[in-house]
Amino acid sequence: MNDVEMKTAEEGNEFYLSRVIEAHKTDVKCLTSTSAGVIISGGRDEFVRFWSKRGGEFSETFSFAQPKGLIVNSIGYYESSDGWRVFAGRKDVCCLYVDEKNHILLSGSWDNNVIVWPIKEIGTPEYSALLLTGHTYSVWALAAIESSPGFYITGSADKSIKLWHNDIVVRTYTGHNDVVRAILVISADLFLSAGNDASIRLWHVQSDVCLATFSSLIETFIFSLAFVDSYVLSCSEGGHIEVWKQTGVEDTFSDGCIYVFTQKESHKASSSVRTAFENAIAAKVAKELERRKQKANETVRISVSLDDGVPNMELLYTKGTDPVLAAEKFVKDYNLPFSYVDEITEYIKGHIPEAAAAARRQHKVQPTERVTVDGEVYDYAFDVTVDDGRKLRLLYNLKDDPDIVAQRFVEKHNLPISFLAKTSLFVTNLFYEISSSSIFSGGCRYVPQQPSCTSSTFDIVDPFTGTARYVPSNSSKSASVDGSGDPYTISASPLSDKKRPRSELVPVPSYYRFGIEQLSSKALTKLVEMNAKQPALKLNTLQIDTIQRLMSGSEDLIDYDIVTSALDVGLQWTMNDLVPILDVFRVALLHEYLNTYFCDMKKRGESTHRRLLALLMSEPPDAISILVCRSLANAFAHPCGREMLCHDFQNLFAAVTNQLTSNKAALQLAATSTLANWSLLLLTRSETVSELGPREDAIRQIVKANC
Repeated sequence: MNDVEMKTAEEGNEFYLSRVIEAHKTDVKCLTSTSAGVIISGGRDEFVRFWSKRGGEFSETFSFAQPKGLIVNSIGYYESSDGWRVFAGRKDVCCLYVDEKNHILLSGSWDNNVIVWPIKEIGTPEYSALLLTGHTYSVWALAAIESSPGFYITGSADKSIKLWHNDIVVRTYTGHNDVVRAILVISADLFLSAGNDASIRLWHVQSDVCLATFSSLIETFIFSLAFVDSYVLSCSEGGHIEVWKQTGVEDTFSDGCIYVFTQKESHKASSSVRTAFENAIAAKVAKELERRKQKANETVRISVSLDDGVPNMELLYTKGTDPVLAAEKFVKDYNLPFSYVDEITEYIKGHIPEAAAAARRQHKVQPTERVTVDGEVYDYAFDVTVDDGRKLRLLYNLKDDPDIVAQRFVEKHNLPISFLAKTSLFVTNLFYEISSSSIFSGGCRYVPQQPSCTSSTFDIVDPFTGTARYVPSNSSKSASVDGSGDPYTISASPLSDKKRPRSELVPVPSYYRFGIEQLSSKALTKLVEMNAKQPALKLNTLQIDTIQRLMSGSEDLIDYDIVTSALDVGLQWTMNDLVPILDVFRVALLHEYLNTYFCDMKKRGESTHRRLLALLMSEPPDAISILVCRSLANAFAHPCGREMLCHDFQNLFAAVTNQLTSNKAALQLAATSTLANWSLLLLTRSETVSELGPREDAIRQIVKANC
């Protein structure tokens, strides 16, 4: 491996600031350059700009304005004897890569896929593009092994790297602890990768072995890698560049400027420009050092043991941050069941005042409604403090899908992919708090008993085995009318009348259902799009028009026979196209005629049951799992659906319960609603406590899923 050397640049090989280009109004998101030395930049201000050097200074020679709201995330430049092309990745396109030698453009997206485009054929009436499907989260990094046509390397938010030959996965490389954001091919045998874990890794292409790992001195996300002569450069969050052992280097910052560096003294910037730049860097470094010092002083260390022995685990909490983040990190670091998170969070809040205050701030809805931000009006604006101390504004309208809001928020602020689930859950909880309809929040939720220990000595108290741990009551007294006792002990659950209401939600008063939503119109648009792709199983115009009336909640008479014929066809579509037709199916089950048609066990019920179970058991995309669980919840709306859901109870219940381990809030809610409906059905069908069977199976499956 003597041909690869990764070390910091030697003293004397100094880089000087050469030019500062005031390029964009806000963040410069991406850069590339041409063989003629033209710099091409893309920014958050929705512009692609060309910069040419004339008389020693760079000036704008050309620009492309993008449609309103479309930020330029990535740029690809292709040059040939026939001319040049610039590709701009916007909206859901995370990254682009141009292989000029083989005339190929690669694009990676939030939809987890990569498309290989034949550049020379783009613009012709017909051309063939390859779809690379295999990653489970967004694709953030792309490269081609240009000396080996047809071989591509992709990096993803799922922490993996894949080698492809055309559209076939040849090899998967694992080792990064967070999102993979950059790939740099060194040769046909070697490549580098980098990402949010602040490490650069050297891989052997053919053996999938990580040959070496290099840690960034900056210890922040690494966004990109590049060759400059004999150097490898890495660009990190905060505007940092690290040179790993040029004549010119370009860099971008979040202030809208492009900074050009050089090793030639004759190309240095003027003394005044360099002094201003050095002062700004010194101030930035001082601020970062002060932040790290404060962070070190604000870290509370709690020694923890899960048994009666000496504490052998350390729980770290940084004052002022969300205690949930500390609890989740602790559970992840020590490979503990996720069910511990709530208990650890409550313990931290109960013993560290700053944690309780931070939790209140995190979940506080700003009193101002109809907030105007950047000329746009929003229903709510939340102040969110993330791990690195930044306070960001999360904007939300009541009609918005929390998952879309989370995606927009994470993309805008370049947050780790793990923030998707956290942000979606945060918005969902707040939304249901506002509407007072959450089964997880409000006065009727289950709240663990508060710790009785008031000690402020954080390094010896154990939240699992110490005096502050949660201990269920063993009292045999009657339960209070408000149902506030422990639901798993005798004192809170008198056996004489198990159907007596103990609170607004215990037992469940009626079956939960998922009705017509604002997103249903989007599903219809997607349905038309997916239908057009079908080679044989295609819906006709009458069927689509009837479905549109069904999904709009129209009071007009609907021909249910047309709906059933449409669903019979659509439910045969492939997994990739199934989402919009499943959305129609779950709404259809709310209508008694359609519910009977699909769920009657004397007719099609067994086939419907088998199809839904197979979908859940096949580890489908989250969107499929969500809609299957919503369909099951809606099936409870009518007698035939309830009868179907008692069939093969154990397998179907286990499949739904397994969805509780997902980090996606919408899937948790759909699965929990289905389980709540089952609880009501089992309650109404069980007349004596001595009965053993489905209820006990249900409890066992829930316990198993959370352990």
